[in-house]
Amino acid sequence: MINIPSVPAIPLTGDLYRDSQWKQWLLRLQTNANGTIDVAHGGTGIVSYTIGDLLYASATTTLSKLADVAAGSYLRSGGVATAPVWSTTTLPNSATIGDLLYASAANVYSNLADVATKQVLVSGGVGVAPAWSASPTLSGNLTVEGNTTLGDASADTLTINAGTWTLGSNAIATRAAGSLAAGTTNLLTYAGTFSANVAANPNVRGILITADFSGAQSANTINNARFEANHNGSATITTLQGFNAVAQLTSSGAVTNARGATCTINLSGAGAVATGSIFLANTVTISSSGGITDLIGFSAATGLGNTLVTTVTCFYANDQANSTNMRGFRSALSSGAGKFNAYFDGTADNIFAGNVRIGSTTAPTVALDVTGTVLVSGQVRVSATTGISAAGSVQGDATALTTVYNSITTAAAGTGVILRAGSAGEWQTVYNGGANPVNVYPPSGANINQLAANIPHILSVNTACQFSFFSATLIIGQLSA
Repeated sequence: MINIPSVPAIPLTGDLYRDSQWKQWLLRLQTNANGTIDVAHGGTGIVSYTIGDLLYASATTTLSKLADVAAGSYLRSGGVATAPVWSTTTLPNSATIGDLLYASAANVYSNLADVATKQVLVSGGVGVAPAWSASPTLSGNLTVEGNTTLGDASADTLTINAGTWTLGSNAIATRAAGSLAAGTTNLLTYAGTFSANVAANPNVRGILITADFSGAQSANTINNARFEANHNGSATITTLQGFNAVAQLTSSGAVTNARGATCTINLSGAGAVATGSIFLANTVTISSSGGITDLIGFSAATGLGNTLVTTVTCFYANDQANSTNMRGFRSALSSGAGKFNAYFDGTADNIFAGNVRIGSTTAPTVALDVTGTVLVSGQVRVSATTGISAAGSVQGDATALTTVYNSITTAAAGTGVILRAGSAGEWQTVYNGGANPVNVYPPSGANINQLAANIPHILSVNTACQFSFFSATLIIGQLSA
């Protein structure tokens, strides 16, 4: 390295080339013009360079070269009083509006190009690049707060494979305005598919909605789930349903109980419930001039054309333990024109396996108990048996009579029949068409007319007698002419 002397003082003569000191300095500078000037005299102290080298201060009086590296690296600070360095990580050389940076390899950043609107960025998994998705699949817990709109006028899908979807207070799921295509349009669809083997006796819920109220203040109404179908247009709607539940079986597996909807009241606290309604058909408010022709609180329409269904039950109430009073169906309409507690206008038969009372709320004790006047516009039919053969010789082996009207056609001498046990108001009529008189015995312990207990009434040939029960033990016989 060349050491250039300090610049001499300005000569007094004004002739730079004749002044010995300046002449010597200039000759020295000219002779060493191709040398290296050190930092102290304004040089770099570096003899040569490579294209791309950068100068930096490696010490307080020293300059050094920072060699160039592969494309994409950037110059970053090494810290205070520390030399800068080229980054190990590389960056792309260009970008387009909307591009996102992501690590495409170790220490390599790349651009993720923007895509069409309404897509979300989805993780590709550990060690895999992310990607935009128009139909993402989410796992884990998803918390949505504030106003969130799902879907638009097209058939968009939100799929939740696992975890919890938590909606904030007053969350509303809406579908943006748009034309509806022909066929079926689902504003919100939740589909749970279980194709793998599961544990024994699992409980699977397609959707669970829970409304917990634990505050100290009273609440007017708590709706666990409320479904509203509002029609505000001028077009005609064939069927407007607030709630529609369908249980669909499309596999070969057997189902023990298939229910379209199940409503349950669980009372586990100390509070009392005045009235618990499993299903409530509430008052309808009509504020338009259209009116309703038929208002039905509960409608069970079979709509079944499949002969594989053995029995269709539109309404079913079964026994519940620990209940003081149970009513399968209760209607409390007061009397009035056009009002009926029960109105069956179908032509199918009606079956009542238990006792029936009409005209009173007292529990019946017989098959049909009527309080009040009975008007019959037709024939009243009672049970009858013909071709009876009298038998036995005592009350214990006589032929039992089980119907209201009884016709004996075979009567050997000394044989008999026995009346069935009855209550006040019942009767049995017996006709003897046999060849011999017949002993008609009362039920065990009962009397016929003035006869002693268990003594038979002798019914002559071609004679009928109506045995009327005034009590379970007193029977009055009325002979025919």
